[in-house]
Amino acid sequence: MESLRGNVPTGVLIAHDQMKSKGKRSVAEVRNGVCSGCHLTQAVGNVHGLKSGSLHRCGNCGRFLYVVEEDEQENKPSPARREPTKPRRKPREESSATQGAKAR
Repeated sequence: MESLRGNVPTGVLIAHDQMKSKGKRSVAEVRNGVCSGCHLTQAVGNVHGLKSGSLHRCGNCGRFLYVVEEDEQENKPSPARREPTKPRRKPREESSATQGAKAR
């Protein structure tokens, strides 16, 4: 384990150890541009940087991010999508003043 830690930059190790001491994971995957740690959308530039191989942290939760490849996402079943339905409007009830005006 120590030999592996020797290959990791000191700043990354410090951040990892701090999160681990708090009982949190220090790494999260990005799926469809969303951090799996805090469920917030990542900036397009960050996602593009991750795909090109650079190291980024989530601006919200501080976890180190990695992108799940598109091929892996295609193999998983997608949730069924439903069209949102509009609530039906109730017919307006005529008030007694309106009814009296119509009778005249």
